[in-house]
Amino acid sequence: MGSSSAPLSVGVDAATVHGSRGWVAVALREGRFTEALFASSLVDVRQRMGDDATLAIDIPIGAASGAAERRCDTLGRERLGARRSTLYPIPPLEVLQEPDHAAASALCRELTGKGVSRQSHGLRHRILEALELQVDPRTFEVHPELSFLALTGLEALAPKKTWEGMAQRRHALEGAGIVLPLDLGEAGAAPVDDLLDAAVAAWTADRIAAGEAECLPGDPETGEPIIWI
Repeated sequence: MGSSSAPLSVGVDAATVHGSRGWVAVALREGRFTEALFASSLVDVRQRMGDDATLAIDIPIGAASGAAERRCDTLGRERLGARRSTLYPIPPLEVLQEPDHAAASALCRELTGKGVSRQSHGLRHRILEALELQVDPRTFEVHPELSFLALTGLEALAPKKTWEGMAQRRHALEGAGIVLPLDLGEAGAAPVDDLLDAAVAAWTADRIAAGEAECLPGDPETGEPIIWI
């Protein structure tokens, strides 16, 4: 895969299929759907899509250290407006490395003055997994809600789990030439909103590969976490 013609642009989102936690990926070649897959790990996604593929992943890649909040999260929530709650605050790396929620929340309160929700702490395994790809120059962090705003030009979309929200997102993708077929193989068992998120992440991956994507912050420091749009 990823060895013929133009390199793949791949969007990746966390998903659970048949009770197994993993990652659903949607791949584009020259802006058009090529394939979808479900994999148990991000390393597996990379191997199956090829070293030259551009991967855009809906997961934080790089956590803040100490009391600092990631600038990309602050700027992203400002842009999301009413949908700002879809971009979860990411606790410091020291907190993510603590497996017990109560202990992690106490440490987070010590470092930042605020505890950490179970939802944010529950992402720790996926965030730590993504950190292993931080040195991969073809792997980027995205946030689907920000990508959909860029794709549609709207200020806000309906919640993605509603009929209106799903219809908005699918219509926007099809308008961009990204049409997901009925048969997606094993990936088709993933939740619909995860598939749509992976598809718009692939759209952003295509923009990154073409040098057309925007990044938050626009003036990143060396090694600073970035959200690509």
